[in-house]
Amino acid sequence: MLSGNTYPVLSFASILQSIAFVYGGTVRLRRWLYQKSVLPTTILPCPVISVGNLTVGGTGKTPMVMHLAAMIGKMGLRAAIVSRGYKGNTYKRSTIVSDGDKLLCDVQQSGDEPYLMATLLSGTPVAVGKDRYAAGKMVIERFTPDLILLDDGFQHLRLHRDLNLLLMDARNPFGNSFVLPRGPLREPISAIAVTDAIVMTRCREPEVAHLDPIVCMAHPKPIFRSDHRVVFRGMAQANRPLPQLTGLSRVPASPKAINGFCFSGLANNDSFFNAMERVGVSVRGSMAFDDHHSYGEADIDHIVKAAVTSGADYLITTDKDFVRLSHRNGFPLALLVAGVALEFPDDAPQWESFITACIKRMMGRRKVGG
Repeated sequence: MLSGNTYPVLSFASILQSIAFVYGGTVRLRRWLYQKSVLPTTILPCPVISVGNLTVGGTGKTPMVMHLAAMIGKMGLRAAIVSRGYKGNTYKRSTIVSDGDKLLCDVQQSGDEPYLMATLLSGTPVAVGKDRYAAGKMVIERFTPDLILLDDGFQHLRLHRDLNLLLMDARNPFGNSFVLPRGPLREPISAIAVTDAIVMTRCREPEVAHLDPIVCMAHPKPIFRSDHRVVFRGMAQANRPLPQLTGLSRVPASPKAINGFCFSGLANNDSFFNAMERVGVSVRGSMAFDDHHSYGEADIDHIVKAAVTSGADYLITTDKDFVRLSHRNGFPLALLVAGVALEFPDDAPQWESFITACIKRMMGRRKVGG
């Protein structure tokens, strides 16, 4: 029996800390080996822009990749997107999701986020694969893009990138500052040193934190502030088969006239629920699932029953969730689909100047190098 002042030598926290210490040392060593060229880095024959983060969970990588693809298009250039294709059936082999005009595989093959980007981005080829070099090479051979956008690429050190963009959630940039499994960091905060710029996301949401000034002094980088603007993609009508995302009907009312029941399977479901309330939706209830959740009939039954009980007139979900529901015949309530668009309300001119200058420099370097 332990006295009041006696503690076990091993606690759950100490076990997690020990594992985190080993994990942190391993990822530091791995990055160092790539930096010293002990482990080989592959180089694609066109510039690569990597979008990634330090923490597990959603920081807005998908909206950022789509934002960059649009920016590149406005410059008269063509981007292609290469993603890991998490939880897609073709994860271990390179697969073209879209040729920029039409979809070439379904969401089960590609994973939800690549499929979402392929659906919404016209003129931008999308590919997935565990080996991002092989997927990128396949895209270049088939579509000859000017640039590759590497989705979730900060830790994919095998592939050389010409520009490293690191996204951080402004509400909690580093979590508890511990690496996995003690905290949410994929690698130590010192990895900031290898990024070219930091983009803070969700900067206008409540309880926004600030980057640790000591970290900023140790690793001075350009920092840009962005926000997620809610965009309603449209509505799937009640008791009808679900259309493609681009075939949704118009939302019939302003958000302030909507009584909705929200459900989602995201890394941070509360962000979605809170966003609906901030735009004026009357949220009668909500149901949260794990990130990339595959909805079964039992899930749908629970959602519908809870929505009806709450008195909601509409179901509301995210575009990322909607593409995972494409196999369904429909719902007894109309389903509103919401997404987010990345914008820079305070730093737009600086951000556009930075990206434009970086892209021009990358394109010039590659032309000189042949």
